[in-house]
Amino acid sequence: MACVVSWNCRGFHSKVCHIKDMIYEMHPVCIALQETYLKPADIAKIKRYSLVRKDNENESGRASGGVALLVSHDTPSSVVTLHTNLQAVAVRVMLSNLVTVCTLYLPPSTSVNDRDLNRLVDELPTPFIIIGDFNAKDMWENVRRACGIYPEKRISCLRKNGQEVRNISEMGDVLAEAFASICSASNCTEPFLTHKNRLERIKLRFQTTKRLSYNTDLTIFELHTALSVIKHTSPGPDEVTYSMLQHLSEHSLLNTLYMFNHIWKEHVFPDCWKHAFIISILKPGKDPQNLLNYRPIALTSCMCKLFERIVNVRLVHILEKNEYISPFQSGFRKSRSTIDNLISLETDIRVAFLKRNHLVSIFFDIYKAYDRTWRYGIMKNLYDLGFRGNLPIFVQNFLKQRILESDSGILFPTFFARKKVFLRAVF
Repeated sequence: MACVVSWNCRGFHSKVCHIKDMIYEMHPVCIALQETYLKPADIAKIKRYSLVRKDNENESGRASGGVALLVSHDTPSSVVTLHTNLQAVAVRVMLSNLVTVCTLYLPPSTSVNDRDLNRLVDELPTPFIIIGDFNAKDMWENVRRACGIYPEKRISCLRKNGQEVRNISEMGDVLAEAFASICSASNCTEPFLTHKNRLERIKLRFQTTKRLSYNTDLTIFELHTALSVIKHTSPGPDEVTYSMLQHLSEHSLLNTLYMFNHIWKEHVFPDCWKHAFIISILKPGKDPQNLLNYRPIALTSCMCKLFERIVNVRLVHILEKNEYISPFQSGFRKSRSTIDNLISLETDIRVAFLKRNHLVSIFFDIYKAYDRTWRYGIMKNLYDLGFRGNLPIFVQNFLKQRILESDSGILFPTFFARKKVFLRAVF
C-alpha cells in the first residue's frame, strides 16, 4: 500500500537524519514537509527522492516557513505549477491511480483569505489530497462548541454562611437548598400566600366526556414533524438521544406512536420520564463559590421532550386560534420578535417628539421569574381557558412528582422538586 507522510520538520537541514530514518522505516511514496527554513540559494537533496519546494523569507531576509515535497524515484510523478501566494507546492503521483498531492503551510501570524484557498483548490487536478500544517489550533474547540459539547467542569468548592463546602455529597445538598430558596414561600408577600393557599384548596378536575379536537389521537405526521425540528441536545438519565429517535425505522416509529397514544389516552405518565439529571452551570464571569451564581439545567428524557413538542404544538395552536395570548406579547411566538416591540416603542417616541407630548415607558425585569412560576397557577390558567381532557391532564402529570438527581449523583430533596417549575421542558 502506498504511503504518504506529512511532517512539520522545523528546519530541513537539521532534520535530514530523521527524514532518512523515516524513509528507511516507512518507504513513503511522498513526504510533505512544512517549515523547511530554506532559502533559494540553499541546496537540499535526499538520495533516490526528487525535491519540489517553495521557500519563504521574512522581512529581515531570514528563512521562515517554507514547504517541500519529496517524491520517490520509483513512483511516476509530475510537478503541478501553482499560481498562488500561499506556501504550497503540488505534484501528481501514481498511487493506485493518478492523485495530486499538495502540501500547504499556513503561518499562525498570517490572516488567510478564503478566496486564496478556493483559488488553490481550483488549480489542483482532481482527485487531490491537501496535507500540511494549517495552524488550526482552535478548530476542534469551535466544532465542539457548535455541537454543544463543552468540557466537563467540576465544582471544587462552595461557600455557605462563610464556610467552605468541599464534600461532593454536601455540595449537592447545598446547591439544592440554594435553588429551592429562590422559590420558597419566604420570597412571597403575605397577600399572595393567602391567595395561593386559598386557591390550592380547590381541586382542578380536567376530566371530560366531550370530544375536543386537541384531545384526538396523536398522528404519525405530528411525530415526523416533531422529529424534523428537534435540536440535538443532551439526553436524560435514560441516555436515549434524539439521533437514535431520528434513525428509527417506520415500524419502530409506529410502535413509539402507539406508546405515546396509550400515555395520552390512559392519563398515565412513565416514572422514568419524571427522573431528571440536574447540571449546575456557572453563570459567565461569576464567582464560582457563590451558590446563587449557578443556574440549574435539567436533562430530561428525549422521548418525553419529543412527546412534549407534539403536545405543545397543539396547545399553542389553540391559544393562537382563540386569541388567548395578548396581542402585545412577542416573545415565544412564531413569526414575532421582541424587535417588533422595540420598533413600536421607537415609533411612539418619534410621534411624541413631533407632537411635543410626554411619553412614559416602564422597563422591569422580574427576578428569577421562571424559577418562581406558580405551577398550580399554570394549571388554573389552562382550566379557566376551558381546557379539558388529555392535553391539560398530560401537562398536570408532567409537572408533579419529579425526581431530580444532581451531577454528583445526589438526589435533590423533594421540596426542591415540589416547588420549582421543571427546567428544560418544551412547554
